[in-house]
Amino acid sequence: MKFKKKWLAMLMVLTMVLSLALTGCNKSNDNDENPAESSTASVPASTETPDTPATPENYVELALNVYYNDADHSYYKNEAGESIIVSENGQYTLSFDCSKDLSDAAVAAGVNSLTNLTAIYILDMGSAKSEPSNITACNIKYDSVVVDGTELTITKTGAKSAIKNTGIFDTNDPINGWDGSAVEEVANTDEHVANFTTLKNPTTISVTFTLSDIAWDANQGEDET
Repeated sequence: MKFKKKWLAMLMVLTMVLSLALTGCNKSNDNDENPAESSTASVPASTETPDTPATPENYVELALNVYYNDADHSYYKNEAGESIIVSENGQYTLSFDCSKDLSDAAVAAGVNSLTNLTAIYILDMGSAKSEPSNITACNIKYDSVVVDGTELTITKTGAKSAIKNTGIFDTNDPINGWDGSAVEEVANTDEHVANFTTLKNPTTISVTFTLSDIAWDANQGEDET
């Protein structure tokens, strides 16, 4: 009887050991069959691109232009600085830097400074491509004119229309060898050549200005029916 009980006890222990061994084996197989559940699983990189600002429905592309009247280099052409997009009233700054804004033709001719000019003015760059903006009204007031780091004295301090009789945004100044400049430190010759009087061969100019009372023609450019 004692032998039989001892044999049954040993059989129960052996059964429990086998059961535990099979359970551990199944868990190991589960881990092998599901590698995606690992915390180190890779995540695909996002392919989305950042949104780019939408172009306003009504806008004008403005740039500071330099028109040369340079007999020294036989150069009588227009040069343009970097443009900006304007869609509302506010204060803006435009610049021209001879070290980067002069065309290859100007450089080849020997032009390297803001010397011997017809005018420096702000222009709707769409007009140069026969694509003027639908702006119909705008006033401009010059806040500062800085040449080679020196601020000049503004003599035309009030606001004026920036739209010419042709309907194009064209300020005609702050520097003009025909109609006079909006700053004190410029002199004109009888040949309508404008030069700065207090700076020799300057190379940079920045104009800060305020635009107000902008109006747009919402129908311009629409197909007629």
